[in-house]
Amino acid sequence: MPLPLEFTRKLPGSSISRLRYTQVKRTGNIALYQFGRIDPGFEVVRIRIAKPHSLPSGSSLPWHEVYPSTEDFGRDGWYYRHEEDALKKFHELAEASEK
Repeated sequence: MPLPLEFTRKLPGSSISRLRYTQVKRTGNIALYQFGRIDPGFEVVRIRIAKPHSLPSGSSLPWHEVYPSTEDFGRDGWYYRHEEDALKKFHELAEASEK
């Protein structure tokens, strides 16, 4: 199950309850998302695949793509204030993943 092109996410420790994320660009497992409206930010992420597993409720979850958690940032996710900087990182990671 791929990540959606748009989703909302609560930021830990933030006074903002939820932010809308919109995928701007994607190549393979590297994606660029924009969030916020008035003062947008950008996140470049390395998307991971979670294996199928059972939930405590007994239902099962098929394979699915996973957006990096807060703890994964710096390794699988990077925040940028300016789109140009985010695009530079996006292209750097996309090129490296093609090798």
